[in-house]
Amino acid sequence: MKYVMLLLLLASPGYSDCRLGEVLQRIRPLDEFVAGTTYDSIRWIKVSTAAPTRAEVDSDMTKCTAKQAARAAAKLQARYTLRLSTSTQAQKISALILLLDLDR
Repeated sequence: MKYVMLLLLLASPGYSDCRLGEVLQRIRPLDEFVAGTTYDSIRWIKVSTAAPTRAEVDSDMTKCTAKQAARAAAKLQARYTLRLSTSTQAQKISALILLLDLDR
């Protein structure tokens, strides 16, 4: 069940900023490139330093996906806390603050 939920989270559009182009932009903000969906599809137009290796790109893609999954899980837990009748007022306020912070 947990694996199915994780796969659904990873396949959701909420992970759109973990696409190859966005990850490359975070790794090398000064470089110019055209990227498809794979490392082999990257065409470097202007490189300020050495182009990132496949391992570096894969590592940052994995980190991005894990960060997005953790963010989605935190939002899900906060929504659950808000709906739970046994949650204290302080817990509900903390959950609301977390949701507001995550939606920035």
